[in-house]
Amino acid sequence: MRAIVSKLCPFSAMYGASFAPFLAGRNPVLNMVPQATLEEKFLSVYEKEKQKLKEKITATPGGVFLSLDSWYWDADVELYIICITVHFIDGDWNINRKTIRCSPKLVGSYMLGLLPRLKSNIVNVKMVLKEVVQDWGLQEKLLGVTLQPSEDSIKEASLHLEDDLTGRKYLVAKCKLLNIPCMVTALHELIEDSIICDMTPAWSCYMTSSPERKQKYEQVLSQLHLDGASYGSKNWYSQFCLYEAALQFIKSFPLPEDRRHQTNPLRPSFDDLEAIESFCKIARPIYIAVKAISGPHNVMYNSYFHVIWRLVAVIRELPSMNNTERSFHVPVVQKEFDNNWRKWYLWLSIAVVLDPRYKLGFIELCFRQAFSHDAGMYISEVRAKLYELYIQYSYDNGQSNEILNNRNSDSGTQISAPLDNQIQNYTIAQATVEEFKELHEYLVGGLCPQNDSFDILKWWRDNSSTYPTLAKMARDILAIPGCAVSAESAFDSCDQRVEVFKGKFRPETAEALVCAQSWIKSSAGADDGNNMLF
Repeated sequence: MRAIVSKLCPFSAMYGASFAPFLAGRNPVLNMVPQATLEEKFLSVYEKEKQKLKEKITATPGGVFLSLDSWYWDADVELYIICITVHFIDGDWNINRKTIRCSPKLVGSYMLGLLPRLKSNIVNVKMVLKEVVQDWGLQEKLLGVTLQPSEDSIKEASLHLEDDLTGRKYLVAKCKLLNIPCMVTALHELIEDSIICDMTPAWSCYMTSSPERKQKYEQVLSQLHLDGASYGSKNWYSQFCLYEAALQFIKSFPLPEDRRHQTNPLRPSFDDLEAIESFCKIARPIYIAVKAISGPHNVMYNSYFHVIWRLVAVIRELPSMNNTERSFHVPVVQKEFDNNWRKWYLWLSIAVVLDPRYKLGFIELCFRQAFSHDAGMYISEVRAKLYELYIQYSYDNGQSNEILNNRNSDSGTQISAPLDNQIQNYTIAQATVEEFKELHEYLVGGLCPQNDSFDILKWWRDNSSTYPTLAKMARDILAIPGCAVSAESAFDSCDQRVEVFKGKFRPETAEALVCAQSWIKSSAGADDGNNMLF
């Protein structure tokens, strides 16, 4: 059963001409149960695992986040699929990212609104999110939602959910959800919307015009170790893969110096070479960022700052690049990135502050180097949010209530004038120092070594007694999802799991298979992975 779930195979595969004899050879007396019985058994196990996951979410000390993505498949049947993933850090300080809804039920006219930026999309997203929150009992736990970057959908769908929230915890305001647009989709759109000219035909012809060249081209592609572009790949990504190969290819087959050859429309010019160099300078950090943000389950939110920051540096260099006008619109890239940066930087920065290898000093240094006169504004906003969150989370420890009570009792003491104001101000100042003592000790403390083996969740688990309030903040903020898409579909126009819904299974079975596969993958190597019934 685990093999069926892991590979999303139809149950009929167990009875195929090749697999059945294999089982008979391993166990001649094995009696094969009917396929319908096997499917019912799987659904029964799935429901038990679902209940276990619900209990785990309820027991987790921190909050949870949801991410939502949707895929359109086959215009003839108007099939759409919505996938919802829950993200949280459990009591053992393990990250959990588990798909809890992947439904093909929204079909035909009911789903016409799921196309981006259509008004009816808001209604459908509202309904699905509300149903999931109620089914999984997330009213007291939900802190935020990551959706595709359509402003209306994000705002209205989350506002609809906020009516049902009952938890005391929040990151933005009481009964308000944190909404961060999917970073992967935003990065795709950043470059996709700015492309001017597709030069891949000329470069493809140049690199494959002879058997020797074609062999070299294929060798270069294999050495680049890029995720291979496919028929369904994003347009910019297909171009990027070919251009990266071209930049390596010309080291073996340089462009001819004879300018007369450049009149050949199928032979790239030196201007074309500069243009693809500029294109790759912007596409390369986007590729790295998309791969990191949509990648391994154990990558935390603090790591996303560093890949985005590399992109910040490249965006600042755009005006000095050569022949950019032949490949992409620089103003479009700059404007779209600025819009996204304003939505991302605050929470990315807070996550880096909670990384003991960097803390606040690193953020201040980065901003001062990049933004000069605007750095003060960014730093002030990060500091203000950091202290605001600290005060809010310290209430759970009883720390702030005790200090506030002390303040009230101190301020109510009768003191002779004219010393009363001075003494009261001194008392409040002392209380303020005491209130932020944990935060200040963390910020001025030494930094951890920067190495690849550093485990930020293990560090917070080991230091949660020293920094109890900050540990609670870290448990929530490090779990923020940066994207709504899966790693499998990060560079493609459609998720591979859509194939499961093409009639091989009943809808409820297909959804259960996709969710169960997610649970197995996200539990790989963890203790609960070995305890699953699949």
